[in-house]
Amino acid sequence: MLDLKSFFRQAGKGKAVIALLLCIFITAGGIEVVPAKAAPDAPEGYKTVAETARLILSFNEWDHSVIIEDRGTGYQWNSIVGEGGIPAENLNAQWKSNLKSLFNITYTNLKTGDGTLVTASSDFLKPKISSGAKDGGIVLTYDFPGIQVSLSLEFAVEADTLTVRIPADSIRESGDIGIVSIELLPFLGAAGDDKDGYLFYPDGSGAIMKYRDPAHYGQKKQTWSIYGSDIADYMAEVMGDSATSGNGSAALPVFGINHGENGILAVIAEGEYDTVINLTPSGNVVDLNRISPEFIYRRFFIDPRTRKKVVKKYDKELSGNDHAVKYILLSGKDAGYSGMANAYRDYLLEKGILEKKIKDGDPIPLGLDLFMGISEKTLIFDRFLPMTRFKDAKAIFRKFREKGVEHIQSNLLGWTKKGMYTEPSYFPTNRRLGGNAGLKDLAEYASENSIDLFLYTDFQNANAKYGNFSKRNDVVYQSNGLVITGQNNQWFLFNPMAALRFFTDHFLKKAKECGNVGVNFSYFGDFIYYDYNQKNPSTKKQTADTWNRIMGESSEELGKTSVVTGNLYSLKYADKIDSVPSEDNGLFITSEAVPFYQMVVHGILPYTTPMMEAGNLTADIKEQKLKWIEYGYMPYFQLTYESPERLKYTDYNQLFTSKYDEWIDTASDIYREMNKKLGDQWDQFIVEHKQLRENVYCVTYEDGTRVFLNYGDQSTMAEGVPVEAIDYTVVDKEGRTK
Repeated sequence: MLDLKSFFRQAGKGKAVIALLLCIFITAGGIEVVPAKAAPDAPEGYKTVAETARLILSFNEWDHSVIIEDRGTGYQWNSIVGEGGIPAENLNAQWKSNLKSLFNITYTNLKTGDGTLVTASSDFLKPKISSGAKDGGIVLTYDFPGIQVSLSLEFAVEADTLTVRIPADSIRESGDIGIVSIELLPFLGAAGDDKDGYLFYPDGSGAIMKYRDPAHYGQKKQTWSIYGSDIADYMAEVMGDSATSGNGSAALPVFGINHGENGILAVIAEGEYDTVINLTPSGNVVDLNRISPEFIYRRFFIDPRTRKKVVKKYDKELSGNDHAVKYILLSGKDAGYSGMANAYRDYLLEKGILEKKIKDGDPIPLGLDLFMGISEKTLIFDRFLPMTRFKDAKAIFRKFREKGVEHIQSNLLGWTKKGMYTEPSYFPTNRRLGGNAGLKDLAEYASENSIDLFLYTDFQNANAKYGNFSKRNDVVYQSNGLVITGQNNQWFLFNPMAALRFFTDHFLKKAKECGNVGVNFSYFGDFIYYDYNQKNPSTKKQTADTWNRIMGESSEELGKTSVVTGNLYSLKYADKIDSVPSEDNGLFITSEAVPFYQMVVHGILPYTTPMMEAGNLTADIKEQKLKWIEYGYMPYFQLTYESPERLKYTDYNQLFTSKYDEWIDTASDIYREMNKKLGDQWDQFIVEHKQLRENVYCVTYEDGTRVFLNYGDQSTMAEGVPVEAIDYTVVDKEGRTK
């Protein structure tokens, strides 16, 4: 069976940008406005418009480009590809304009309404451009008479950061043309294949594309939708329009550019819910590798009246979102993806977006999911199959504690009235599992024995077969007025406000009666969507805000909360993250997957691997243990009391080996080993990750502890430290082997 969430998933020197006739010089007493002066090291034609102790921002009033200079290294990032940056004799006029543009604009004719899109660079559209001063920077105002559109770009520097912003109220549309998207600084830091360095992008755990890696050449542009693709993308794919479907999903609104000893971390700080990240490898018209954000101002939907071809319609109204990107300059050892992760973690902690939930001295927990029960389809009636009763779960926990496992974090899957995949039917819990009384007794035992218990739920998907909800009022609509539904009109997506009402009115009170239990809100951390429900419409941001409201109430009234994947917005109330990807999505452009996400959250929040990397389901437990250690995961297993053979004809038949007594010794041994060797590092940040050579890696913690990992089948030396085959060695800050 495919739940609706899964159903939808099938679904030489650089340059920067700015303009200004004034220079802002920062002194100890504040900001002093002085006449513009020639930048000491900028190319001819550029004037300094703002500077800090770390940065110099220069502007060229003739081509309206900007350069950001790192004072410490003298390295310059150019916002455009200037003269001599690339052979241009074979390029047409449009592409020559593209290379010297600060943004690309995609638009459609709202009057004709045929959904045709046109993309043009800002320079190609022949704008009238004016500039003016702002605190710490400059404002450029663009007027495009040909399409009757105008907008402003704001540039400001502070400390080590350049912020580029497009205020929503600066956008004017006075004709028939409607803006669909704006791609900002598409050639900032663009580099050829002969340059040292790479692009970092938030694909899965994180990934890098090295400029010198020939595998990316000529590959198509890749796009990641921050926090997941829009539903319209999925519907387009169903209708056969593959050109606009298949976007990847980014859990973090960041990307990075590395030029050897210099780097930029780009943080999408405003409007991230309606932003995608584009990466275009060399070999696509020009031999430049580039990455940039694209801001979405209008959503599309499929016109249901046209059956022979896909016809897209775009929203008549422009979204009212401000958009901003912070470009943080990095250098030296901080210029790589490890430095980017450290800078991003610091940014999130400083802004209060992340809050440290792991306390000093906390041990590494054992992630132990227990599969409780499921309804099996038969010819006449569904039959409930209990796999782990509440009393069985209590016995399993007790046996683990007897083997020295002192801290467990456990999701209960299929604990409900009808078992797994029967949302939104939750209470009363199935009597064959032990009913509400059995759950309450288990919760009391868990609370007394350092076991964090989470009830696995899904308040996004709704199964009409089991739920008492309105298929007209409580579900998600596309903007074309059609309800989003799965096969056979059985699965639906909950309208966010309907989910909130169901949680508050039906779930919360009954869960409280079962004692101190936490809640796993599953896809709250993985998937948000627009809803055009006329009664309760919701943008992606409003949907995320509703999920956080539910999680906040649950934290206050019940216990800890958990989510899967861990999109950034969901971490405010989360105490644990499940199913954090341990690799990228296997794109041809990728040179190497990296643990960027894990480096950001390690020591702050505990997390597990995806289900199919549970210790009992992996093909090689020794190699899986290395991955847990390299990426900072807790050890993780998904077990049952009964034999998994009983699940053979159910919709949960992927659990092929799970009987707890066959795995308890392995799980307990790994738990004790990891706590003995790395328990002191559980509450610490991972500050560096690097590949030393093929199959050999080094991870460094903030206290100086290093972990050398060898995935190869032969023993090796790593920075003078011996490491056995398919094994690891921990070296403390004093150089002693643990």
